[in-house]
Amino acid sequence: MNHWPLYDQCIKHLSDHDWTDYKLFTGESDLWIPSMIIALLKDCDNALIQDKRNDTFNLLITKLKTIRPIGYNLLTPCDCDSTIWLAKAIDSMGLAVPNILLEYIFAHDLGTSGFATYNLKDEVHGFIRKPVSEIQGWLGGHDCVSINAYSLFNNIGIKKDLSLNHGISLDTNEPMFQPYWWADSRVSLLLNEKEIQVLIWPKIKKEYQDNYCPFNYSEWPDYSYCSKLLTNLLDYRCDIDALDERLLAKNDLKSLMCIMQMPLPMLMKSSLQGSWDYDGLIEGSMVRDINSIVSAALIVSNLSI
Repeated sequence: MNHWPLYDQCIKHLSDHDWTDYKLFTGESDLWIPSMIIALLKDCDNALIQDKRNDTFNLLITKLKTIRPIGYNLLTPCDCDSTIWLAKAIDSMGLAVPNILLEYIFAHDLGTSGFATYNLKDEVHGFIRKPVSEIQGWLGGHDCVSINAYSLFNNIGIKKDLSLNHGISLDTNEPMFQPYWWADSRVSLLLNEKEIQVLIWPKIKKEYQDNYCPFNYSEWPDYSYCSKLLTNLLDYRCDIDALDERLLAKNDLKSLMCIMQMPLPMLMKSSLQGSWDYDGLIEGSMVRDINSIVSAALIVSNLSI
């Protein structure tokens, strides 16, 4: 089976170190994205990708000068999700995750509300020039960050019960899983597929059963997309041959982009956003990964499962 269109995409980004993917006013993400790519490609069986991944990790640590919590890039406030990805990158290289990162991550633990992306000490309110009263959504617990943290803790042997904001509801109009920063909830699941399959799905299934609610895998969320994107969740099988054919025909990943969104800071749920600015660079915008850096690595990482 030919996966070279995917591998070539990853090799190009790891070689060029051009992390321009999401067009935001803060510029390219030279901290968050490379950390994510390093972690996602850990199990890829391509030797050249592994060589380039190692080089990228060394450059990332050199840029940081000292290992510490990170944000989107060197100019932005630190955030929990980016720091989790740095911790995952370090762990993927067979190194111990420094306590300074773990302490920072746990400082964003909101208990039953999950993990927040920002807390007041991150001073994101000053960065975007808004009072604290207007950024409560960005300070709240976010499912996508919570699952990412849970995945990290599982990888490094920290026991921590997962808290998501979904709860049990029969209201099918309200998604039970709401990733705050991703336009499609399934991206978060694919980013942490192994932990979702082994650890999180049984928890969700048990909650359904305890509440006498019929459990339908396709309702949390619709996995037709996951199937096409090659993941192997429970009984769902991916059609990798069709995916390769599709990529070869289009010679790009445009139809498989991971779209990131930035809800208005006061919104506790992204579903409350009335409309999105598709050409924007700041909050209230929905942006595509224009160079498919995240999409390519996400797909390759799931090919390795």
